[in-house]
Amino acid sequence: MSDPAQAAPSVLPPDEGGPLFDDDQTILSAVQHDPADPVSRLREVVYRQSPHREILYQVLRDAQTRRSLSELEDLIAAYPQFREATQSQYYLIQFLVRGGGLTQYEVAHDGSIVSEEQKRGLDEDGIDDLVAGWAYETTDTGRALVREMAPAQRIATLIDEYPEFADFFVEVLEFLTIKRNFGEVDSLLRNRPALLRDEEAIQPSVFVDKLEKAGAIFWQDGWQTSEGGREYLLASK
Repeated sequence: MSDPAQAAPSVLPPDEGGPLFDDDQTILSAVQHDPADPVSRLREVVYRQSPHREILYQVLRDAQTRRSLSELEDLIAAYPQFREATQSQYYLIQFLVRGGGLTQYEVAHDGSIVSEEQKRGLDEDGIDDLVAGWAYETTDTGRALVREMAPAQRIATLIDEYPEFADFFVEVLEFLTIKRNFGEVDSLLRNRPALLRDEEAIQPSVFVDKLEKAGAIFWQDGWQTSEGGREYLLASK
C-alpha cells in the first residue's frame, strides 16, 4: 500500500483488536481447505493472496463471459485495486488457471476455440499459424466462489457475526463514500464509549481491516467504499 503507516495491515497482530476480535471466524472459515473439494481449494488460493484477493475475485466475476487475454488484461488494469498490485495481469490470470478458477483456451484468428483434434498432425510452425492467442472463462468452481465472495454477502456475514457493531461498520462505509486517510477514520471512531471492552478500546484499524477483507472498502491514495460496499449501503436503506 502507498501509505503503510496509516493503512490497516492485511493481517492484524493477535492483540490489535482486543479479545472480541481475536478469533476472526469469517476469515478463518473462509480458508479452511478440503483437498477433495475444488471450491475449497480455489477459496484457499484466493484468500491466501491477501494483497490481490479482491483483484482475483473481480477477475473470476468478469470472466464469466469468455474474454481474450488482452481484453482481460485491460479489465484488470482498470481495477482501482490494481494500482497497489505487485504482480502483472498475466501472472494473476495464470494464478487462477492453476488454482482451477479459470479455463484457458487457445483461439484461432477468427476467435474460435482451437481443439486438440485441429492441432493433431501439425508441426510446431503449423500450430503457431493456427493459434492466434488465448482466451479465458471462469470455471464452474470459479462461479461458485464468485457467488460466495460477492461483497454484499461478505458484508452481511460480517455484520451478522458482530451485530453489536453493525452501526459502526455502516458508519465507516458511509464515511468512506468520500476518500479519506486512516487518520480521519481513526478520529471518527476514537474514544467511542461503545468500543470499550474491559477498559481497553477496540482500535479503529480493526473496522478498516475487516471491511477491507469483506470487499467493502479499498485503498487507492486513501480509503474509500467499494462498488460492493455502496450497493450494500443502498440496499440497507
